[in-house]
Amino acid sequence: MRRQFSRGENSANGVDNVYKKTERNAKIRAISIFFNDLRMMARILLVTKYLHWLTRSLGHFMITKSLGLQSLVIASLVLASSISQAALTVYTDQASFLAAVSAPGTDTFDDVDGTTASPISRTAGAYSYSASATDGFFGVGTTSDHWLSTYTSKDTILFNNFGGGVQAIGGYFFGSTIDGVFFPGQSITVVAGDSDGDSITKLISDSTTTGFLGFISDSLITQLSVTAVQIVESANNWAAVNDLVLATTSSNNIPEPGTVPMVLAALGVLGLMAKRRKA
Repeated sequence: MRRQFSRGENSANGVDNVYKKTERNAKIRAISIFFNDLRMMARILLVTKYLHWLTRSLGHFMITKSLGLQSLVIASLVLASSISQAALTVYTDQASFLAAVSAPGTDTFDDVDGTTASPISRTAGAYSYSASATDGFFGVGTTSDHWLSTYTSKDTILFNNFGGGVQAIGGYFFGSTIDGVFFPGQSITVVAGDSDGDSITKLISDSTTTGFLGFISDSLITQLSVTAVQIVESANNWAAVNDLVLATTSSNNIPEPGTVPMVLAALGVLGLMAKRRKA
């Protein structure tokens, strides 16, 4: 059985609708990014106000210059580290992702074959979740390695209703052809959201079956959507997912990569201060 390009349409009739949906999704992503930027600006403003208050407080209590600088560095480092912990941290290396999580479970989708109605209830290790697509799913891939894909090309795969305290999600996201084989050079849009209301959108250009993408939240993962970016002229790219990993974390404090240089800089200032005091 071959899949459809779009609901009740062939590729020629579906081009206009695919283009409109792609344009609409781009607008939605732009709005989401705009509000994420507003939240980041609010966090930066909070840090700025805190540092201003701290500086005035140090002067008010007549703390010595050396002690005041040391306290300012330490307090600012603690606050900045807390603020810089992103609600959603992105990983593109599976080994680093697995090192940052606890009790991972993987859904290989090897039992998915042919057409499957939506939604479906799945498990990955100790975690449960739901997957849905408007026109249902289609099992694709090879004989020994099945992938989860959609029945129609323009459908989005939505993972949600997670059970077991899922704070991390990742996997392999790529394009497939109408015959269910890997489609090289295709782009996939992946959007992750958490219980804090934060979301992040990643565009995987030139997707491959071995390119990992993962997200870790300091709260709970609430959803992950996967959509194939269509070639408007033919609408022949189907989103496919393999080896979906769900996990929790050992700590809610997940530092961003940018936190490390900040810590090193602060330690350098404290070291210089200590050296001057000894002199």
